[in-house]
Amino acid sequence: VTQAGTGTSQYRFDFTISRALADIYQFHWPIYYTGGGSPSVLFYVAKEAGFTNFYTYDFAGAGLVSDRWTYNTHVRSAPGATTGSPAYSDTFVRVRMRISIPAGQTGTFYIGPICYGWYSKPQIVFTFDDGDETYYTEAFAYMQPRGIPGSVALNQSGSGTPLSVAQIQEMIEAGWSFHNHSDTHEDLATLSEAQIVSQVQGAIEYWRGQGITLDPHTFILPYGSRNALVDTVLARYYRYVMLETGASFPIWDGVQNPYKIFRQVIDVPTSTATTLGALNTAQARGNALIYFGHKLATGAGAGHTEIANFKALADEAYRRKEANS
Repeated sequence: VTQAGTGTSQYRFDFTISRALADIYQFHWPIYYTGGGSPSVLFYVAKEAGFTNFYTYDFAGAGLVSDRWTYNTHVRSAPGATTGSPAYSDTFVRVRMRISIPAGQTGTFYIGPICYGWYSKPQIVFTFDDGDETYYTEAFAYMQPRGIPGSVALNQSGSGTPLSVAQIQEMIEAGWSFHNHSDTHEDLATLSEAQIVSQVQGAIEYWRGQGITLDPHTFILPYGSRNALVDTVLARYYRYVMLETGASFPIWDGVQNPYKIFRQVIDVPTSTATTLGALNTAQARGNALIYFGHKLATGAGAGHTEIANFKALADEAYRRKEANS
């Protein structure tokens, strides 16, 4: 879109199909947008080329984030509007994509196909924050024989007894990843731009000095705390940022907000039943599930991970992996 309009500009693309919708659970539509304003996108699925009977799936509420892929998802059974008298069991023959761009705006869109049935084998990730030595003596020792790698968020001081450089190097060689968790574990949402940069750069430089290269793709937020300034600064360094709370999420290459990737806590007081329930939900939906915990102990207190709970999760992950489920 090179010419800014004086009013809202709309662009549409029509495609021919021939199928019913009854067996579709969700639609997925990847869009990459570069430009300003607040564009909106929607698509129609019609029974006839003249669009007399059709469903409208409107993604305006999802919002397109500039300069990154947005993976819009809509449940088939919940269209934004219904025109005429279509039925999901009917044979539909036409799909129309429509892009609306506000007045005075230009931009570039890359539009992927509208897909259904996106389902990948669920993936489970174990992450541990703050670099405690128990991630080596307990987590690594238990997961390694089962062929399950993990990830660790590192800051300079660690927690309790910190991992040694030798332990970190051994874990990296075995397939574990280590991520920037800030220099001194500050709440980044309370800092100035210069201070946030210092926290990011400080951790990179400190661990580089120890012979450790932190993962260049993903930052793990201290306290899960973020705001617009934090997002802006981290976007200069990282493609993805993980929070502390949330649930599983769709597994395709992209998320609604790559600076707000959810993780499922496994610390006390979260029960084994709750964490296994999250795993069941992820498997049912073909989602990714990222667990995170802290120092592992028997009889762990609040904010730490109970060893028995962790082992139950690792055992179940291993069992499902071996069962190819």
